[in-house]
Amino acid sequence: MYYTLTAITENTPGVLYRIASVFLQGQINIERLEVSAIDETRTRSRFRIEFFDTEQHAHLLARRMERLVEVEHVELTQEKDGGETPQNTDST
Repeated sequence: MYYTLTAITENTPGVLYRIASVFLQGQINIERLEVSAIDETRTRSRFRIEFFDTEQHAHLLARRMERLVEVEHVELTQEKDGGETPQNTDST
């Protein structure tokens, strides 16, 4: 299935590398990547990453992303019937 993972992170050197490492460890190919600053001071960024994978593997990947120190929030959405349906990834 096709997923979009949105992560709010600190804007620090190496964040992209650590996020890409999570995808590499899961052997998941990134289909699309968009990164943008989300505040005027440019201290936080939004990553939007699109990829294909199974539901179980996508949720595992989202939980791994949440463990990264710089990541403040993760949201996983799944393409379903032409629209996006939010999937909760909170493990608590």
